[in-house]
Amino acid sequence: MRLSGKTRGEVDQALADKTRAQLVDLIYRLVSVEQLLTAREIAEASGMARRDVLRDMKAGRFIDPIFGRGFFVLARNSFKVSASAVNAWRESRFHRPRAIPGEKDGAPPETDLRREKSAPNGHLEPEERTLA
Repeated sequence: MRLSGKTRGEVDQALADKTRAQLVDLIYRLVSVEQLLTAREIAEASGMARRDVLRDMKAGRFIDPIFGRGFFVLARNSFKVSASAVNAWRESRFHRPRAIPGEKDGAPPETDLRREKSAPNGHLEPEERTLA
């Protein structure tokens, strides 16, 4: 939708049937220009191999919040994706372990390991450590 060069009345008429979500998306697109990143830049920032990033780009795993799946092709061998798509992709690859019931302080219940306590003088005094 092109809104440049239109009067206030024309803009009002063109946007009359849009929902709030569509209007917010339109405003976001108009006011933001995101940085486009290459596979090399993404790989360096993520600590991965460039070929793995390219494979995910071509498989459509980078999902831009405005344009959806895909990437920008600036030249025959130059693929770029938006920074928000990179953030979404990195978040999808991040594994958050879920809490397991019965564990305390990250130690399985069968080990019965207790945390070390700090004495008033600041030195650590380890408690008994026993294995079940």
